[in-house]
Amino acid sequence: MNFSSFGSNATSEPDHGDLSANILKNGLTIGLCVAINYINCVLVHTFVRHETLNLNPRYILYIHLVINDIILLTMLTLIHVLSYIVYSINVSLCILLVMIGTYTSMNNPMTLAVMAIECYVAVCHPLRHSQICTMVLVRDTFATAFTKNFIVVALCLILNYINGTLVITFFKHQVFYSDPRYILFIHMVLNDMVQLTITCTLFVLSYILYRINVSFCSFFILMAVFTTRNTPVNLAGMAIERYIAICNPLRHGQICTVRRTYYAIGLHRFPLGVLVSNKNMSTKDSPKKRFRSQQDFPG
Repeated sequence: MNFSSFGSNATSEPDHGDLSANILKNGLTIGLCVAINYINCVLVHTFVRHETLNLNPRYILYIHLVINDIILLTMLTLIHVLSYIVYSINVSLCILLVMIGTYTSMNNPMTLAVMAIECYVAVCHPLRHSQICTMVLVRDTFATAFTKNFIVVALCLILNYINGTLVITFFKHQVFYSDPRYILFIHMVLNDMVQLTITCTLFVLSYILYRINVSFCSFFILMAVFTTRNTPVNLAGMAIERYIAICNPLRHGQICTVRRTYYAIGLHRFPLGVLVSNKNMSTKDSPKKRFRSQQDFPG
């Protein structure tokens, strides 16, 4: 056995393939990195230039995610290119690159989690969103506030008018209110009308009232959460009805009857109402805790 030849083979540099293929791979990698980082830098530049964006917690978290992705992409591209250029690398430099890559990789899900929490607060606690997710508060002028509220109310009226026309058409024709498919559809339309009206009301109240009665606010939040959770359940019922109509067409008239459709609507409305009500009651604090929360949030 030739040990000298074995030793020389063991210490030889790894074969990365043809030189032209390596240049092509690294060129594509660097080109994609530069293109994506250019787009991300444009987003960062737009964020810095506009005061509306850099004073909003949502966009602050988003641009932090973009900057983190710029660093992560740069590190990965650098490591990829170095793996073709340098055969041996300094341990300290390697540890630094790996630490930065690992840190930015772990930072992404944390930022996404915080963004999800911010959106949850905005949807479930719209009146306290500005207190919880704090930032420099920029109050709208009267003209801006009037324009925003006018557009929101106008859109709400237009959409509700269209939905109301659908409801009237549904009740005027027996063909519609004797078909389970259209019963489920009009139930979703009515649910959307209630949800849109409550959302518009909460938006207008956020500009008119600084404080609101707890019972009044709880009622609106309860209805908003109830209608929001009711929509996917209604869509699931419509999907089941279509599944039966396609897969069991001969028994569709026996399974999907008008009476069973109304029973299904009441059956999924009642548990949702109980769950939402129990959740709302469980979130109520004791007087001592409520007093502490008022001290923490005096507004």
